[in-house]
Amino acid sequence: MNLDERARQATAGLRATVAASPLSSPIPGMARWEWVPRALAAVGTAAAIVVVAILTIQVAPPTPAPITQPPDGTVIPEFVPPVEDSLLTTDTTELSTVTSLSEGDPIAPSGPEGTAGPGEVPADTEAPSLVILSPVNGQVFETDVVRFSGTTEPGAAVRAGRYEADVAPDGTWSIVLILSPGSNRAVFTATDEAGNETTAQVVVDYKRSVADTTTTTTKPKEDTTTTTKADFVEFSANQVYGTCPSSPPFDVFWGTAQPGSKVIVTSDYGGGSVFANAEGGWELRVEFPEAPADVFFLVTAKSVATGRAKSFEFAYKP
Repeated sequence: MNLDERARQATAGLRATVAASPLSSPIPGMARWEWVPRALAAVGTAAAIVVVAILTIQVAPPTPAPITQPPDGTVIPEFVPPVEDSLLTTDTTELSTVTSLSEGDPIAPSGPEGTAGPGEVPADTEAPSLVILSPVNGQVFETDVVRFSGTTEPGAAVRAGRYEADVAPDGTWSIVLILSPGSNRAVFTATDEAGNETTAQVVVDYKRSVADTTTTTTKPKEDTTTTTKADFVEFSANQVYGTCPSSPPFDVFWGTAQPGSKVIVTSDYGGGSVFANAEGGWELRVEFPEAPADVFFLVTAKSVATGRAKSFEFAYKP
């Protein structure tokens, strides 16, 4: 068989194969070869999706491989992020410690010892003033009941021994003391709110008032008769306050009377009694628990021995 014959047979066989292949009619009603462009379009779309996926995988950063130590034993330091130059500082100034004081904590003085720092109130170390205005040093009395008075720092307390004086808001003070016969030294102490103290003293004399002694001498038939007039202390009464804001209200009464005699104090709302001492002095504190407020009433002091009396007004002023 020659070459031409062989070519014709091959051509005939190829045509028969194509006619029998599904490519001839893969889609019903569609002419031969018309489906090929559509198949190529589908294959192109799939190929584009694969390409995009590959590019996405290549863009993602690769996962760093774990750091391993080199075989020679050199230590590889862990990764430390760099610090920008603008964040570095060479200032080595030491910061002072600041302690915050909570409310109510005491403020320690910041100035030299014994002085206060800025904005602090200095401690009160100055003793209060204390002046005795009455009586004067060396004054002589014929009664043992004497009122002492003077001035001190407002708010300070004044005492004579265990007895406390009355101190007004302006610092004036007074107290009644009973003297002993002869020279008397009265010592007073003023104490301010910080505990500072000042002392002052005055010396006074008490000489009893002695009635004249009359001696009458007659000589009838050579007899002698002597008459002596006994000592006599005249009754007196005084009032200390006149009003009182305390509850129960009270007042203090004092004066002179026959030594050992009884003195009674009476009123509609309270009273009491006391005996004069050996020198004839007496003092009595009387409370008026039932006294009405802001109403003056009479209080009477009376000597039982002589019957003499003296009245005073008193009011409860709450």
